[in-house]
Amino acid sequence: MKTAKDCLVVGGGVIGLTSALALLQNGFKHVTVVAEKFEATTSHVAGGLWMPFALPDGVDTARPRKWCDVTYKWLETLRQQQGEALGIHIVPGVDVSAVGAPEVVRSEEGAGETCAC
Repeated sequence: MKTAKDCLVVGGGVIGLTSALALLQNGFKHVTVVAEKFEATTSHVAGGLWMPFALPDGVDTARPRKWCDVTYKWLETLRQQQGEALGIHIVPGVDVSAVGAPEVVRSEEGAGETCAC
């Protein structure tokens, strides 16, 4: 007999809440989100940025690149289906870093969307 899968997500910002939604959409029956507080808007820190950052030098980026592509496709589907109601928008931006430019990876779709690793 299959049992219901439970999961606990720590963090109630953009990343935590979208992770909780993805878990529910992928078979988890009970997902609990815990956070110090839940803001009335999106994350004040992430701001919807989903690229893997702060990878140490010498780390193979193949897996994070795959995560970028899967995450982008999932977020784009969410935006297309419910974006207006949820306030999801794609906006141009500039990433400024004191440690140099990250390697930029294009989406497999070739749509010009990028993921920095």
